[in-house]
Amino acid sequence: MDAHPSAIIVGAGIAGLTCALALQQRGFKPVVLEQSHALKEIGAGLQLSPNGMSVLRQLGLESALLAKGFLPEGIRSVNWRSGQESALLPFSALNFHSPYLHIHRADLQQVLLDAVLTNDASCLRTSQHVEAIISEGDAATLMIRHGDSLTADWVIGADGIHSRCRDYVVRDNQLPRFTGNVAWRGLLRRDALPESLQPAPWANLWMGPGGHVVIYYLRGGELINFVAVREQNDWQEESWNAPASLRDLLHDFADWDPALFELLSHAEPKTCYRWALFDRDPISNWYRDRIVLIGDAAHPMLPFLAQGAAMGIEDAWVLSNLIASGRADAAAQFQQQRAERCARVQQLARDNMKLFHHHSPLIRAGRDVVARGLAAFNPTAAARRVKWIYDWQAEPAQSFSGEQSGLA
Repeated sequence: MDAHPSAIIVGAGIAGLTCALALQQRGFKPVVLEQSHALKEIGAGLQLSPNGMSVLRQLGLESALLAKGFLPEGIRSVNWRSGQESALLPFSALNFHSPYLHIHRADLQQVLLDAVLTNDASCLRTSQHVEAIISEGDAATLMIRHGDSLTADWVIGADGIHSRCRDYVVRDNQLPRFTGNVAWRGLLRRDALPESLQPAPWANLWMGPGGHVVIYYLRGGELINFVAVREQNDWQEESWNAPASLRDLLHDFADWDPALFELLSHAEPKTCYRWALFDRDPISNWYRDRIVLIGDAAHPMLPFLAQGAAMGIEDAWVLSNLIASGRADAAAQFQQQRAERCARVQQLARDNMKLFHHHSPLIRAGRDVVARGLAAFNPTAAARRVKWIYDWQAEPAQSFSGEQSGLA
């Protein structure tokens, strides 16, 4: 019988797969349940800041990810109307402990999945819809639609903002709240653009009244990713894969920087999507009995700080270390170590939503002057609002030190 405690991870997204791999590298054999029939290429680009990359380095994935991603030179702010460069914050001046990487979400997910399946080809089970959760003593049982029940010592809810595991843990009957923001996303091929429209090799940011746009490279510079957000209340479809009209996108940004508008006009209409941005307040309980929440199930992040993936990756690493420690209070310790940090990041992302979208020309001008001055003369001070996030590093892995039963 396996001496390691058994673990079921609900959700095969970034947080869930990271947790599975981290547990495997500590000698566990977790089972990952995914509701979808297959893992598809969803989403587009994401930013992996040094805090998240430090975990992926510990997991031995850094080289594979660097080969698939793009290393930006820093953050470049652009005037929303004129297209004039407002501020440059070079990452080289910030002495990061790990790389800051732009990568396609599907590429990150595939690298994680390949590593997990290499360790255990039977780890992933698809078409697994959790209907109910029953917790008894030191174990929890999941009832699967049209399937069997599964029992394990730990159930890790990595099933996103609409988490069934969260419903069991929190029991507040609260639905996610629409923020009044809608995000467009899409990809362009660099070689399909005239050189004059190809963006600088930075994370390029346009901040305007009631909206902002972020554009950066993926896959070694072959692809250009854009996320364009506008405030509006008449459309609340949440799916990342809801097709959208390129004409509507261009209408929303018609009076912005002409070069930006021209760039967006080259987007492939069939790969142009939009989704409504929803939010939840921080929760007071991240676990109930042997069910623990990680990632968006515990703390959904708005995309205004590019920390959604990184926070889930951090969660996965910390929780796997605590489970491996064999501590009876591993879940409580996990919440104690993670809750305050994640709540601060959630709030800062909300603050950035307001900072990016100021409607007052005077406030926007002042914001840009301060950013330009700090970036030019004191990059560390310019990055102070986020540097504490990036400075976090993954502690080395712990080996399992307990005696519990295997998966039923």
